[in-house]
Amino acid sequence: MFGLFKNRKKYNGTVDTKLNNEYQIQTRENEFFPGMLAYLKLIDGAWDSNMTEDEAAMYIASLYVAGLKKHGFHAVAIPVLERLMSAGQFGVTHGTIRVELAHRFLSAIDDAQPARAADPEPAVATVPVGTEDWRDRPAIFRK
Repeated sequence: MFGLFKNRKKYNGTVDTKLNNEYQIQTRENEFFPGMLAYLKLIDGAWDSNMTEDEAAMYIASLYVAGLKKHGFHAVAIPVLERLMSAGQFGVTHGTIRVELAHRFLSAIDDAQPARAADPEPAVATVPVGTEDWRDRPAIFRK
């Protein structure tokens, strides 16, 4: 019984390390990242679905990017999306991420719709003026 908990604790730690290092998503003290209980529920769901650590990290990263897109934080989402696509391709190539899951995770980002606001002006600037050309970005972030 204690061996199973040890495996689960290692799984949680590995997923957290992958999110922080490979995807460069700060899982603590990040105003855009879900709270600890929600984060642990996501890891629970991945564990219960028999996802590998790489699949779980990609799953949580894709939900994070979809949430950023939905709330208009494109400048934060774009670099994470680029790392997510790169890590996903690497994982699929090396057999640590199943192709069908990678497609499902990336589709969730494509399907994320920006939240409707009463005020059409964003509360914060999503991209500093003159710093990026949106034509070079993935289609899901073009307006």
